[in-house]
Amino acid sequence: MKPNQLSPSAIVANWKRDKNYKNKMGFNTKWPEFVNFKEGIQWTESAKAKWKNFTFITINQCNFIIKNRKSNILSRSLKVVFEPEEVPEGQEELEQELSEKAKDFTALAANTWEDVMQDQLNNDVVDDALTIGTGLVHYYFDDSYKGTGKKVVVGKLCGHTIDATDIALGNPLLKPYELDKQPFIIVKTYEDTEQVKAYAKENGENYMLITSDVDTDEEYDSGKNDVERSDKTVCYTMYYKQDGEMHWTKVTGGATVQKPKRLSPSNYKITMYPISMLVLEERKRCTYGRSALEDAISVQKAINFLYSMIAYGVQQASWPKIIAKAGALLQSITNVPGEIITDHDKTGAGDPIKYMQIPSFSGQPQNLIDNLTAALRQTTGSDQTISGEAIGANMAAAAVLALQNQAKKPNDYAEKQLYAFNKRVGKIWEQMFKAYYILPRPIIMEDRKGRKTSKEITPSDYADIKFGMTVDVGPGGDFNESIQLTVIENMYNKGDLTKYEYVKYAPNNLIPQDMKLDFEEQAEEMEQAKQMGGVPDIMSGLTPDEQAYLQQNPQILQEMGV
Repeated sequence: MKPNQLSPSAIVANWKRDKNYKNKMGFNTKWPEFVNFKEGIQWTESAKAKWKNFTFITINQCNFIIKNRKSNILSRSLKVVFEPEEVPEGQEELEQELSEKAKDFTALAANTWEDVMQDQLNNDVVDDALTIGTGLVHYYFDDSYKGTGKKVVVGKLCGHTIDATDIALGNPLLKPYELDKQPFIIVKTYEDTEQVKAYAKENGENYMLITSDVDTDEEYDSGKNDVERSDKTVCYTMYYKQDGEMHWTKVTGGATVQKPKRLSPSNYKITMYPISMLVLEERKRCTYGRSALEDAISVQKAINFLYSMIAYGVQQASWPKIIAKAGALLQSITNVPGEIITDHDKTGAGDPIKYMQIPSFSGQPQNLIDNLTAALRQTTGSDQTISGEAIGANMAAAAVLALQNQAKKPNDYAEKQLYAFNKRVGKIWEQMFKAYYILPRPIIMEDRKGRKTSKEITPSDYADIKFGMTVDVGPGGDFNESIQLTVIENMYNKGDLTKYEYVKYAPNNLIPQDMKLDFEEQAEEMEQAKQMGGVPDIMSGLTPDEQAYLQQNPQILQEMGV
């Protein structure tokens, strides 16, 4: 990229070019509307002014759709697992060494997963992808961090979500999975003015031109316009590739905060943008995705209006209009229960005071609401089967499970997209581990029995090793605790599990932790006794009938650990 393309004016121009594209696509109008409908802000001020006597009812189906789809997409636990690439035959020692190093990186990734709170980031990015169509997470290295343990640790990986309005893509016509083909990516942030000036003085140019400013490009609200920004400066961080390697620079509207430099501080080359994007429903020739609410809002408006009309009809029937002849009423009517109204009519004509005739109340609006709600939930993948409503009372558990698994089919693709999102996250972490972690770092590992151990590794020493990577998917809704218990009980009754193994694998909320620990100790003592020859030959002391009975029921011996 040429130097003149990295100037503050050029970067801001590229930002405005992306803004114009979003305006042309209608994103800057649609996205705040999607957010408002999800958060229950569904009646406009003009509508409230038009129908002053309405009770403005909101039955928030949009939030229901987002919550149910999100809970199903996030129903499984995830983790990234590194694997050694294929090793030529006859090099078993190398294969063993690479397997151990892959386990080290898997443990480091597991520690990082907790440090960056990846589960929460996944929750936020899925919420964004469902609500506005695009979820984004940005990862960076915080070199100000100092470890709190005995081992001195400097710096760590961090991550945060980015609003789709706070990013600009060099080519917004590419597919979401072609993120690394983007010519550049710009991330907008709001940072403390004095800190920006101090950093620019050491690393940039024209730091004296940096002042607190108001972001004039801000058209998508989400609460930002209400935040006091008198001490903030709008910064633009631009990532771009040069000779296949990732570089970056940071500017304000008129100054350079960070001169262009390599993203990697070491000899290792980072080739991926440190950003992962989640799109669950793609648009034709567009990187940004479609919202799950895109087709639901018109139905949501109709449901709200119909419910409000029904409430208004009930209100009119409960307090109908009163017709009074001239002179019949000399007082105002308050509609207080038990109120006495005096008829002052002197003509003697009949019914000088009476209610206006009320039209018959139709049941069609409620039928229409029911049909619209059912169609909306079905087309958005959040109907009553998947949400657990109205089923299960008179159905077998297996039937309920089968129905729910079938109803989850529309979300299968979304789950796969989330796995691909986390696979990219793992590859970003791998490159950043190798580039930034140049000193020994402690990692926490678990053995097969779940016991935690600690060791030190230097990730930069693994720079020349090529790892494969998968996303390990844990059990979710289709293997819940009741099914887990059923499987364990069947295996125990068949003699495939001892009582010690039964207690070990039973759900945690079934057996107290103290009991589990006691059984683990008993199992270890029995194993030690067997290894030392301390378990007697029980068969030798039994009668032939007793021996035959034990041979027919081997689970008894298994329970005894023999």
